[in-house]
Amino acid sequence: MGEGALVTCSLHLAVSGDALLLLAELLKVFVVEATVRSIRQAQAEDLPTVDVEQLEKVLPQLVGGPGSRASPGLGVGGRPAG
Repeated sequence: MGEGALVTCSLHLAVSGDALLLLAELLKVFVVEATVRSIRQAQAEDLPTVDVEQLEKVLPQLVGGPGSRASPGLGVGGRPAG
C-alpha cells in the first residue's frame, strides 16, 4: 500500500439500543473531561485560549498512556467519584 492509502474494513455488528446509549454517554463524559483538563492546562500556561497542544498534553491522562497522572477513583473534573 502506498502512502495515504485507505484501508476499508467492513464490520457487521448488531448493537442494542442500550449499548448505543451507554457508548454515547461515555463519549460525552470523555469529551467533557478532555475539555476541562485542556482548559486547566491552558490556564496553567497563562494562555488566553485552548489549542490542540493543550489537548495533546492531557490526552495521555485520559487514556492511561505514558505520563498518565490519572488516578482511580477520580470522576469528571478530578472530583472524587461517587
